[in-house]
Amino acid sequence: MLDELQVECTACGQAGLERGSFNDHAIKLCPKTKISCSSADIGCRWKGSRNRLQEHLINCTFQPLQSAITPSIGKNHQLKNKLARKKVQIVQCESENEEINERVKEQDVQLINERLRIQQLEEHIKQQGTQLKRQQSKIEQFNKQMKKEDAQSRDFVNNAAGEKIDVTHRR
Repeated sequence: MLDELQVECTACGQAGLERGSFNDHAIKLCPKTKISCSSADIGCRWKGSRNRLQEHLINCTFQPLQSAITPSIGKNHQLKNKLARKKVQIVQCESENEEINERVKEQDVQLINERLRIQQLEEHIKQQGTQLKRQQSKIEQFNKQMKKEDAQSRDFVNNAAGEKIDVTHRR
């Protein structure tokens, strides 16, 4: 309902504009609205009222270049957008690389700790091997002693048996 109210443009004085479409009038149609040259994107600095644009375009030195430069500007915008996306990808890759590097550092620390643990275990095994050799040497000495004592026992038994035989023959 309020959009249907009739208003007047303060710039050009046009009356009977509906309030709801006033912004369209001011932005797109009003002859007194200040605008930039259609070649502003390629460097023209002219600004003036919309009703003077056609007059300016006749003398604008940028206007003849517009058709040649506009595709390049479009391509330039595309390349800038592509570059921006690539920069985002680079930042993401750098972030991923940092995370990977952190994991590698953590794994390096774990690897160093594991190597130290392996060295400790190898040293322990070496000590166990040394103790085992000592025990084997003791066992060998014990076995030699046992064999010697066993031989002495057999000799004793044999000698005792021989003496018994002699004793029985003497009777």
